[in-house]
Amino acid sequence: MRCLLSAGIVSLLAGAAVAAGGGNSGLVVLSPGAQGALEMVGNSRVEIPAKIVYVNSSHQQAVDTTGSAVLDAPAMYLVGGARFNGQSEFTGTLHKSGAAFADPFAHMLYPRSDSMENFGGWSINSNVTLSPGYYPQGISISGQAKVHMDPGVYIFGGSGLKLTSGSLIGDEVTIIIQGGELELAGNGQVHLSPPSAGMTKGVVIAQSRDNDSQMSLAGGAEMHITGAIYAPNAQLRMVGNSEVDGSGPLMGDLVVADTVQLRGTATIRIGRGELKAISLPALPLFD
Repeated sequence: MRCLLSAGIVSLLAGAAVAAGGGNSGLVVLSPGAQGALEMVGNSRVEIPAKIVYVNSSHQQAVDTTGSAVLDAPAMYLVGGARFNGQSEFTGTLHKSGAAFADPFAHMLYPRSDSMENFGGWSINSNVTLSPGYYPQGISISGQAKVHMDPGVYIFGGSGLKLTSGSLIGDEVTIIIQGGELELAGNGQVHLSPPSAGMTKGVVIAQSRDNDSQMSLAGGAEMHITGAIYAPNAQLRMVGNSEVDGSGPLMGDLVVADTVQLRGTATIRIGRGELKAISLPALPLFD
């Protein structure tokens, strides 16, 4: 059971951040009953090197794939069932689980946002350096803009954070989507990494529990996002596109969302080989 907390910005308990976000990898799909809770469309390929996939939906088609989509991971734990259509496939071992995998960020808190500096809302189409703080009206990035984010926590309300073209660079940052959508698209460079210390250690993107807006990440080899991505009540849509065969984006290390849709023409990577798989709790399994 996942509790709903008051609206506001996300701040991780130090213990939860270290346990779930710091140096762990994998994919966790939280929806308890959706058909296609994990959906793969077309000829997308998703690689989760030496890591694990958990799908909590009890639907008989909790995993639903079409075309020639490939999910490449050593193991998948399912409460429900999987349907692989066409030439789609899963390369690892499917395990039938008798219980759902616990939300690794269930202990998030929502403190007040009025303790942060308020920057209003921005529409950016030039080179800009952003400071950590609260952006209650959201930010949109377009044109040839090159946006650099100084280290720290960024809270976006209003329309959220949208990148349609240009580039977005931020090391040691946590992006919180309190309202609106997160949409990172285009062919520009997106490079984001999470804080290495503090209460949001290891978490690069998180969305408030009371925000069910779709989160969308679309890019090619120039998209490189490390750390945990958390959207507990939203669909996370990931699209890989690249003109170079076999190349594609890195979209987080540990991805946790209500439902996940994967599509595109490039290999989407979740996690890096040197990271540990998120731990499997003591669940009843029926292989």
